[in-house]
Parts: sequence; C-alpha cells; structure tokens
Amino acid sequence: MGKLVVVDIGGSGTRMGIATKKGVTSIQKMSGVRSTDALAGAVGRLIGGGIPSAVAVSAPGIIKDGSVQLSRNAGWLVGDTVGKISSSLGVRERNVHVISDGEAHAMALRSHPDAKFGAINIAIGTSVGFGAIDSKGSILRSLTGDSWDLGNFELNTRAEEKSLWHALGGEFGFKELCKWADEDGMKHFGYRLGGFAVQMAHLFRPRTVGLSGGVIKHHWNRIKPGFYDEFSRLDKFGEVLAKPSVIVLDHEEAALTGLATLF
Repeated sequence: MGKLVVVDIGGSGTRMGIATKKGVTSIQKMSGVRSTDALAGAVGRLIGGGIPSAVAVSAPGIIKDGSVQLSRNAGWLVGDTVGKISSSLGVRERNVHVISDGEAHAMALRSHPDAKFGAINIAIGTSVGFGAIDSKGSILRSLTGDSWDLGNFELNTRAEEKSLWHALGGEFGFKELCKWADEDGMKHFGYRLGGFAVQMAHLFRPRTVGLSGGVIKHHWNRIKPGFYDEFSRLDKFGEVLAKPSVIVLDHEEAALTGLATLF
C-alpha cells in the first residue's frame, strides 16, 4: 500500500510529511514549491519514489469543492486544484483532498483529547487563518460553501489599519506591536486576539476555541495575559452563552496533524 502524504503550503514555505497511525512522520520543510510539478517532485523525494496512495493538501486562500478559488501566496493552485494535483502526482482524484490552511489547523483539534465540538480555531502566522468544526467534528464552511477568509474583518482596535490580516497577522500587526517601547506590545496583541475570539464566540457559540500558528508557538506566554483579560468578557454572558474552553496548539505541525485526520 502506498504512503499517505500531507502537505501544508503556507506563507513561510511548504511543510510535508507522511501520515501514520502514530502521527505524522518524516516531516520536511522546504521552499521553492510553486507549481504542481515541483510539488510532485518534492513528494517523490519524501516517499523515496513511487506514487502515494492519497494526499491531503492545505493552502492559504478561498477553497470550495476541492478547488482553490483565490490565493495570494499559492496562485498556481487556482482552478481545478484536485485535478492538477491528481495529474501531477498520479493519484486518483478521489484520493486527493484540498482544504484551507485555517481548516487544517482547526482539524488538528480532532486529535486533541480535551477538544469538544463544535469548535473554532484561530491560526496566527504570517497572516490569520480561521476554521470551524461542527458538533460532529466535520469542517463547517460558509453558506456559499467557501472556506472562511476573514482577512478583511475589522477589529475594534487602536491600530490604524483595522483589518484582521493587518492588525493580527504576524507579517504586519505582530511586528508593529513588537516595536512598542513604552508598553508591552505582545500583551496588547493578546488583547486584539482575545477581542477577536470573543466576537467569534458570540457568532459561532463554540465549545472550544483553538489557537495555533507560529506566533502562538513562539510567543504565547507573553500574549496570554492580554488574551485572557479580554476573553474574560464572556463571563458576563454566562446565562445565554457557555464560555468555551481554550486549547493552545503550540507546535509547528498543527496543519499537518489536521490534514492527517482526513484519511
């Protein structure tokens, strides 16, 4: 039987590995994967030749029915994404899975022993990824069937640029706040993140809120105070809104872990 390959195409590079019953192994990080042919070559090197039995791919952007509709960082995947990957890798289309990076991070909650569904997950890396899981543990998408892309969602913040991807994304918002000299910028970043989590909790009413991504992995201890100060605002709505638990996925392989649950 061929290997099960998981691939996370992100803003800072591409990660891939082999999914097994014990988790994801042989994880590699690489740059330069900017075409399906390059992806096929990288997968071939990962598995030592041959054809994988199935592949699951996550990518930044808007995804619907297995096709990337829009992507700022992986435009080469736009179109019949499943068909492109199937053709390049030699994998049957029914064994190719394509979801958004935000959804992949959210699916990692399925492997966490304390996660309760429905759940939402906020992934903070170079940008901001968002995913939602319904009460049965399946991906929940918008009413149009598109994956969530909340980059233009506006936060209530003193930031000059209030859009989510700019105010919270690591490429802009996090770097901006880290320059503060008169105040703990990371704590204020936590306030921004907590405020967004509160808004999403009101909207989705999840039982679990997950946090993941590179910024969370490396800086959670300094972000945490501001986050929980803001998140505590949910306490006053206890009669109508059960306060969700918070799970921190503080490892770099969250997306790969989530993709592995698709097999």
